[in-house]
Amino acid sequence: MKISKLDIDIINLINENSKLSLRTIAKKVNSTVPTVKKRIKILEKNGIIKGYFTIFNPYPLSIYKDIFILYTGEDKKLFKNFMEMDGVKRIFKIEERRLILIFVYKEYKEILEFMKFLEKNGVEYEKFSVLEEPLLKNEIITEMNERIYCDYCGKEIKEKPIIKRIDGEEKYFCCSTCKNEYIKRRKRLRSLGHP
Repeated sequence: MKISKLDIDIINLINENSKLSLRTIAKKVNSTVPTVKKRIKILEKNGIIKGYFTIFNPYPLSIYKDIFILYTGEDKKLFKNFMEMDGVKRIFKIEERRLILIFVYKEYKEILEFMKFLEKNGVEYEKFSVLEEPLLKNEIITEMNERIYCDYCGKEIKEKPIIKRIDGEEKYFCCSTCKNEYIKRRKRLRSLGHP
């Protein structure tokens, strides 16, 4: 699937605030509600938007979180067991037949039972306790697009673009010269009465 600039703008807005209404998104991306709704459905269908979720902070509730790196090999039965465990909240398959697993628990005996289960099944692991939730930064998604062009000179941008919000719209530039010239041109047009 080819990702358009409109798709990227929609993804970035949803990434910043997944509760935005279709009307608000349409207004911010300078499009119509039916178009935005259609693009979101296509992004969901193609697995680019996989869901909308809340970031849960367990610490005020005295709930603890540990992260495990597991050396499991290709044991599918073991993987199925992990999926059925209450404390296992997320599983990521990573390289070299390993898993990263997030385990949440309220009482220490729960984590001890989980570690005993791992040892009983011959799973080597490393355990890390999460001391505080990470500060999350919403990243602007541009890498997914095959081609992004400079809004001033029209050249394809091969590196990370310079992004500037102008009149409520994100503009992409290949260099600071193009960005500055674009801003000058906008000011000149405005002074002549052009929107």
